[in-house]
Amino acid sequence: MTDGFSGYNKMENAKRLTCADHVRRKWFEAIRNKSGPLKYEDPAVVGFMAINKIYQEEALLKGKDPDFIKAERLKKEKKNWDAFKEWYEKLDPAGGSALQRAVNYTRKNWEKLMRYLEDGRLPLSNAAADGYHWQIYSHLPQCLRAHLARADPACG
Repeated sequence: MTDGFSGYNKMENAKRLTCADHVRRKWFEAIRNKSGPLKYEDPAVVGFMAINKIYQEEALLKGKDPDFIKAERLKKEKKNWDAFKEWYEKLDPAGGSALQRAVNYTRKNWEKLMRYLEDGRLPLSNAAADGYHWQIYSHLPQCLRAHLARADPACG
């Protein structure tokens, strides 16, 4: 299993795993970019809170046996993810909006996001690995970072 880092694209038999932090961040950006007063029924807030509920459930599983974690995820978290998907698929956000970007990012990464359900050892969030990856990257000489950015189409 790998995260979404494009450097893994050439690895054979790699299964991609999307970090839920990245999905949740898109929904938070939709909240942050909203003008006017914020309401609990705003779609960006509803989406963000739906993902937070899954994080709360996941926190209760910390330190448990991987088989137990998988079973509990499938029993509790999957139904919440399914309800979230059914809900956001009905949204019709304005083109170019932060909410549209959140919906599109979630939709595009759905299959990879759900992979953590397959194995109790897989994390919902890869924040620790992500932080480590960027910690290493930030210590590379600038010329090497620039070379990597040009070699990686995702880096623009």
